[in-house]
Amino acid sequence: MKVSIIKTIDLGFATMALRSDGIVNTNMLIKEAVNLDQAKELTTHYIDITQGIKTPHLFTANKFVIIEKDVMEYMKDIANEYGKADAFVISALPQKIMGNFYLKVFKPKVPTKLFSSEEKAVKWLKHFVD
Repeated sequence: MKVSIIKTIDLGFATMALRSDGIVNTNMLIKEAVNLDQAKELTTHYIDITQGIKTPHLFTANKFVIIEKDVMEYMKDIANEYGKADAFVISALPQKIMGNFYLKVFKPKVPTKLFSSEEKAVKWLKHFVD
């Protein structure tokens, strides 16, 4: 079954798409660290695109994107309240280091995993689709 896009939001620094399989894909377009203001804007648009319904969330980015520590704290405490599961597709060693730090130190409230391929991430997220 081919996945289609139901709705897309372009934020300039990222795009967010609600897919027909019930997964939201946030693709970071910047080539730097994600800051707290951007994380808050992403959360606002995630709530909008999902109409407040908890859904699995796929994060994709180029190899230069990392997440700042204050963003990790925000994700754990606030952003995690709105989703079912988070899958991060990583392609660089700094992302893997930061991702593992997030998982071990911040212990997200929703199931969260790191993947080296989008295909594997989507397969795992589909377990969280109603």
